[in-house]
Amino acid sequence: MEILELKNKTLIPTVNDEGKVFWSNIKNVIRHDPSKELYEVSSRGGRSVIVTEHHSLLIWDGQKFN
Repeated sequence: MEILELKNKTLIPTVNDEGKVFWSNIKNVIRHDPSKELYEVSSRGGRSVIVTEHHSLLIWDGQKFN
């Protein structure tokens, strides 16, 4: 794992505990070692994403994140 400092101002969409989306500035990113395992995660709405075994995911239950 490697922590990389960003030189330029970088805004990303962020979600708070109530599920409200807002823009937030980040200063660092984490680079994980390549993984052997990849997972395809699908939402109820039909969207999907492929993530590594090291990727953190949030699940919204309609009231809070789990």
